[in-house]
Amino acid sequence: MKRGLLFWGFLFSFQLLQGQGINPVEQASAFLNKQTDLIDLAKSLFKIDEKSDSAFAKRKVYISLLPAASGVPGGGAALITSMNFSFYMGDRENTNLSTIWFTPYTNFAGQFVIPFKSNIWTANNQLNLVGDLRYMKYPQYTWGLGGNSPESDKTLIDYQYIRFYQNILRKIFTGFNVGVGLNIDYHYDIKVESDSLPDRIRIPSSSTSSGFTANFLFDTRQNSTNPVRGVYALAALRFNTLSIASDRAWQSLYLDFRKYINFSKTKKNQLAFWGYYWKILGGTPPYLDYPSNGWDPVSQRSARGIRQNRFRSDGLIYLESEYRLSFSENDFIGGVAFVNATLPEDYRGSEYNYVHVAGGVGLRIKFNKFSGTNVTLDYAISKQSPRGIIYLNLGETF
Repeated sequence: MKRGLLFWGFLFSFQLLQGQGINPVEQASAFLNKQTDLIDLAKSLFKIDEKSDSAFAKRKVYISLLPAASGVPGGGAALITSMNFSFYMGDRENTNLSTIWFTPYTNFAGQFVIPFKSNIWTANNQLNLVGDLRYMKYPQYTWGLGGNSPESDKTLIDYQYIRFYQNILRKIFTGFNVGVGLNIDYHYDIKVESDSLPDRIRIPSSSTSSGFTANFLFDTRQNSTNPVRGVYALAALRFNTLSIASDRAWQSLYLDFRKYINFSKTKKNQLAFWGYYWKILGGTPPYLDYPSNGWDPVSQRSARGIRQNRFRSDGLIYLESEYRLSFSENDFIGGVAFVNATLPEDYRGSEYNYVHVAGGVGLRIKFNKFSGTNVTLDYAISKQSPRGIIYLNLGETF
């Protein structure tokens, strides 16, 4: 717990030392005036008589769609349809861009996922509605608990999963929001392939975790799909209770910090930092609800280069930095280089004795300049995945 608070304090202090810099609205306008996207390319190639950029920019909803084959978090190839809807619910000068993501996929080997995620801001950012609704048929390997779980513990676990997360936050002052939520995780039809997991791990055929959350958010990014600059800081306390059908009473803390520093007014030349601390504070959660890489409550995109679910324990510290650069003045094509570190807590201990490092590079193609949506193609490797993993998405990883 002390490590988590120190970690959070360090990151928040880092934000305070950065200063205010360039006005984010002015900088976003400077980017937009010079950008070219795939829509512009299609208009040019097929002689489409489309409205002017100024008319297009005034549209209420921007839609981005990417049907493609790619890798998926759990490993293997998949057919993905990634779609996001971006829109403003108020004056663009004082209202953040709202986004709804719909990314169904199947890997033709048992996995089938239908997820809806939303991050909606009402006029003048008075309310922030954050939702995550999904159904998953999800056979996936697991390696037990702890910071150094051996490869020999690898076990296939097949299950179905329904998630319902809905949080509502109210603006207290510019950038700072406070709210509550309801989180439900229902895993059922759970089947474990073998008994290679340690004896201390018992996985029932179903589990339900349901609880209320208290959320404290500081967010100055304006566009969560592709932040230009700003900071995101979240503290979320979750209280699972038997009174609302949770199988067990347990509590958790999640701290998430992201910082974006841009060095140019006219093109992407950016450093981005991400860190989180995820800890079980009390009680014993069901096995599938323990903190695990790639299952972080907000993004589920952490630890590129390490297979999702590879490390699971009572607590998890995660750190990542990424350098983002435009290769062209019109920001149509760019690239990234990133490195990350996953530190799982020793199971039933309080030490972080193991650091698992991964890194890679990626390509960026501007899909829609008005919503800031990029097509992202990343290749990442680690000691656990020396052959590398490919990731294809719409929108930045964080």
